[in-house]
Amino acid sequence: MMIKSLVFGRGFGLYGHAVALSELGCRVHFPLDYKSVVLSRIELKPYLANIVYVAEPEKNVEDIDLVCLARRPNDNVKLLNTLLDNGFSRNIVIEKPLGNSPESACRLLPIVNKYERWSIPYLFEYCDWFYELYKAVSENKHIDIEWFHCQVNNPSSWKHNEKSGGGILSFYFVHLIALFKRLKPESPYSIDISNEC
Repeated sequence: MMIKSLVFGRGFGLYGHAVALSELGCRVHFPLDYKSVVLSRIELKPYLANIVYVAEPEKNVEDIDLVCLARRPNDNVKLLNTLLDNGFSRNIVIEKPLGNSPESACRLLPIVNKYERWSIPYLFEYCDWFYELYKAVSENKHIDIEWFHCQVNNPSSWKHNEKSGGGILSFYFVHLIALFKRLKPESPYSIDISNEC
């Protein structure tokens, strides 16, 4: 049985989630207005036969197994509620950051917990150098981090606006929190993250 996924987001939703889901053999549904963008993306060309375009997909979720939300935090909040209102409560992947602030992320947890399974992916774990970083942190070695964020196409996007969930700390530091969560309890940097904020 082919898994049917629904992807929202024209950035990482396309070049990240859609490609990964297609590689796994999933059918990928997109909002109808994404069609011209999808057809222009070279990385999606091998998967076009497996892509379906749907008008108002957030309201047509009865056959969907998995939803990936890769929009701005405010848009993701609206979509989370709309999907629940339309009967979808199965598997959901939410692109980070979950909220515009730690407080807004905490307020979202009761909504997110209504889904059977949910996940927020962290890219560090999928990078070749992750295990070097993991080993260095596990061994309590000194690490210098220089943040470099360059966005050529739209330097004034939400990713640079802290109130919209962007900014270096909001957008990237969550990767380090995920790394610290993975450390062994005896590590001086390990942290315990519960469902409470």
